[in-house]
Amino acid sequence: MKKKIIIATFLLIALLPAMYAQHHLGEAEVQCPDSVEINRVFSYIVTIPIKWTTEDVVLSPLPFDNVDDVLVISGPSVSDRSSIVSHNGIRTDSFTKSIKYVLLGKRDKPIVIPSYTITHRSSGDYWQVPTRTIICVEPSDSFSESQAKIEEQRRAALVQKAERSITIQTTVDKEQIQLGDSVLVTTRLYVIPDVDAESLSTLERRLPDNSFCQPIETESKQLEHDTIDGVACYSVLVSAYWLYPCRAGELEIPSNSYEINVSIRDESEDPFENFFQKASISTDIQRETAPLTIHVAPSPSEAPQAPMPDAAERSGMVYALDISGSMNATKDFSKTRLEMAKEIIRKSCGKTATIIPFSESIESLIFYPSMAHELDTITHPQKNGTALYDLCMTLAIDTINNYRDLVVLTDGSDNSSAISLHTITDIMQSSGIRTHIVSINSERDSVEAYSLYDTLLTMKNTKSKKSDMEYLTKGTGGKWIKCVEDGDLNRVVREIKAIARQPYNRKKSAIDDCYRRLRYYYQRREQLDRL
Repeated sequence: MKKKIIIATFLLIALLPAMYAQHHLGEAEVQCPDSVEINRVFSYIVTIPIKWTTEDVVLSPLPFDNVDDVLVISGPSVSDRSSIVSHNGIRTDSFTKSIKYVLLGKRDKPIVIPSYTITHRSSGDYWQVPTRTIICVEPSDSFSESQAKIEEQRRAALVQKAERSITIQTTVDKEQIQLGDSVLVTTRLYVIPDVDAESLSTLERRLPDNSFCQPIETESKQLEHDTIDGVACYSVLVSAYWLYPCRAGELEIPSNSYEINVSIRDESEDPFENFFQKASISTDIQRETAPLTIHVAPSPSEAPQAPMPDAAERSGMVYALDISGSMNATKDFSKTRLEMAKEIIRKSCGKTATIIPFSESIESLIFYPSMAHELDTITHPQKNGTALYDLCMTLAIDTINNYRDLVVLTDGSDNSSAISLHTITDIMQSSGIRTHIVSINSERDSVEAYSLYDTLLTMKNTKSKKSDMEYLTKGTGGKWIKCVEDGDLNRVVREIKAIARQPYNRKKSAIDDCYRRLRYYYQRREQLDRL
């Protein structure tokens, strides 16, 4: 026992010099406001001078006299800073270490932070942190108005920065070709750093007239490092297709418009305050690609083709049923849009009906009622695209079935076809096929086109162009029929039944070589699809 006491005494004697060797290194510098508004975050920063940035310190817990009146949002976060001063050829390096807290006053009471110490880990030397008192006050109208004005100016500056940060550009691999050749058309979205593109919506999708467009599918569409006009940025592929002109002359690639939702960060603000005060914004920016012109020369090796004969007189009706993913929606209906569309077909077709399900592609025919089971099993469509114009072209080149009336039940507009609106309208009119559109709730919202897999950017078509669908119906002598709620069912059925009694005034017109080429491309694609 005596031996243990003697050892402890010697250890205490050995430690006393070290304990008394600790030095008071002075007061730390404190930065914090004198007063703050209740429920508004503020920074409390303590700065001490050090000899080297690698020096470590021991932080005491931040003390409060009224812990229930203050909330520690974040901290302590430690940062180092170095500076170099040269005077009369003598260089002096200085280093500081800062400890930061983000705090919030919860009540109308002063926040008192008593004095405490910060200790050097190895030497035991310490700095004294002076007491600070921050007054919490009720929000004042003038202060709130001033803050609102500052916030409005900050948002305007961020929106302006975002406007300068987004570019959509369409390019072609060649501007002069011969008939029978092809052109690669590519559209990319360019985004500078500090701006995040969350989604891209197609406001208007227009393809070149008198041509066939073969989409190019890629495995993934990732944001990747790129440059535009010598400026570093990120880019993502929006669309790409091979363009096959079907007529000589100047071919215009029309402009397309998009809406991009972007999130932009205010890098001038503190990251902790950014998190709690939302020093970043989300905004929608509209962009339009510039139109391009391709010069198409006649093919010297191709002999002129004789005009194609007119198609035989048409009769009968065929239904086209949109089975894209958005038809699963139930907005404003007691059932899904798909079930509403199927109910319209059952009640309007009489005894029999031919139905063509379609989305991005055209499915096998369903003959009702003999194949009623197949119709009933279409309950949960998954595909997103709507290739209505491709469907119309398939009917136009069909040499077996000569339907006179096409009744399309859809909730959106075309977003996946390989042919333009004007071209398919001319072909349907020349072929004598009247196109009728039953708009299933597309007066109020619209169809999502497609999503990009393995990418941060989601592309979708959020604004269907009703004017495109109305152009197709009017140009072919068809009807535009609205269906926006359950109560419209009987009226829609009556309007479809009346189509057969509608006068059929087919406008005769010559079908030129452009149509012959389009037939070739579609027939070729259908052959490849069957393989």
